[in-house]
Amino acid sequence: MSILSDVNLHELDRELQETIGALAEIDRWYESERNLLLTLPEPVRAGLCEDLERRQRQNREPYVRHLAEVYHMIVSTKLFRTQDNRPAWRSVRSH
Repeated sequence: MSILSDVNLHELDRELQETIGALAEIDRWYESERNLLLTLPEPVRAGLCEDLERRQRQNREPYVRHLAEVYHMIVSTKLFRTQDNRPAWRSVRSH
């Protein structure tokens, strides 16, 4: 295994953890805001809840896309690293 792929995997893992942390922070914010809205009268709460859910989706969307990209890079890096360490395939006909 090359040092470059080790560093790359370490950086990708860190990026993955930071992105998961950002999503968790958005979810904490959403839960806190939602709990505040639950204290309001129903007629006021309905429209505000819809707006809050829309904002949560908008806030999460770029992080979810980034998470998928980072995950794909990690899987690809591990797959190619594993393929590099496998013995070369030999045809049965070549014997």
